[in-house]
Amino acid sequence: MAESPQMKPRSLNCCRCGTAFACTGDITCWCGAVPYRLRVTDIDAQRDCLCPACLRRAAIATVR
Repeated sequence: MAESPQMKPRSLNCCRCGTAFACTGDITCWCGAVPYRLRVTDIDAQRDCLCPACLRRAAIATVR
């Protein structure tokens, strides 16, 4: 069985703070390893990814 090729990371800027970070867009991406998940709303679906720090802050805010 042939392995699927790993996606080349793309450079993104966080839609909240503007920080640059890399995203592979597949299961090897850094966000796949974080211990929290956020519900994606219709508004979120119109935006792009969050950087690690903003994703962490958003997860903490949803718990409160």
